[in-house]
Amino acid sequence: MWLYRKKFNLLDKMSIGIQFKIKRLFKIISLSFLLFYISCTIPPRITYEGERNQEGKYHGKGAITYLNGEKWVGEFKDGLPFNGVGVCFYLYGEKYEGEIIDGLFQGKGTWTLPSDLGKYIGEFKDGKPNGLGTLTAPDGSKFVGKFKNGKRNGQGTSTFPNGEKYVGEYKNGKKNGQGTYTYLYGGKYVGKFKDDKWDGLGT
Repeated sequence: MWLYRKKFNLLDKMSIGIQFKIKRLFKIISLSFLLFYISCTIPPRITYEGERNQEGKYHGKGAITYLNGEKWVGEFKDGLPFNGVGVCFYLYGEKYEGEIIDGLFQGKGTWTLPSDLGKYIGEFKDGKPNGLGTLTAPDGSKFVGKFKNGKRNGQGTSTFPNGEKYVGEYKNGKKNGQGTYTYLYGGKYVGKFKDDKWDGLGT
């Protein structure tokens, strides 16, 4: 009986010790999760220079630099950056200059992409090229025309480094509809296109 009680007491103590360790581990995990959540939801701001409102929030013109090297120089609203006209410097040489509302490109602006992607100058809506604009690729190719939701859509003109040219309709980023393609050495096709290929009546 004494041996049984001794074993029981030992098991009881082990159980209490394990419960204590589990509670401690749970607290550590909860604290780690809380710190991770805070670090994800709060922008890693390191420096700010500019105007503030009566409550001390960033408001008006200013510049903020983030921990990862990104920077916004422009207008702030009630403590939030990217509200108004300004310049945003991103990683890898990407830059946007123009109007931003609640962090999204809006209105007219210039979006300089990384060196292997090119440059867009024109109208934006909800963060994407939308309306009239000019897209220039690193190889010298250029599109001037209408965009919708970030893709060429509507009437436009594409010119290429070898001298070839397309004037016509686009849909979802591809030649779709009536158009004229002028080839190298003077060849020309006038007619219908579908997904960048001749399709339907044409000469």
